[in-house]
Amino acid sequence: MEKGLRFSFDKEAGILDISIGSPKKAASRGIQGDFFIGVGPKTKGSGICGFTE
Repeated sequence: MEKGLRFSFDKEAGILDISIGSPKKAASRGIQGDFFIGVGPKTKGSGICGFTE
């Protein structure tokens, strides 16, 4: 498994995704305003919606 901090940005949706390691399936859960976290077994990730605004 690849480790390390990973960033990806969806310009159309304005979403910045931040994760540790390789992408995995997870459900997203909003935690405050435009911030969300990935929820699932062995999931370590978060993101920001509306990052370009």
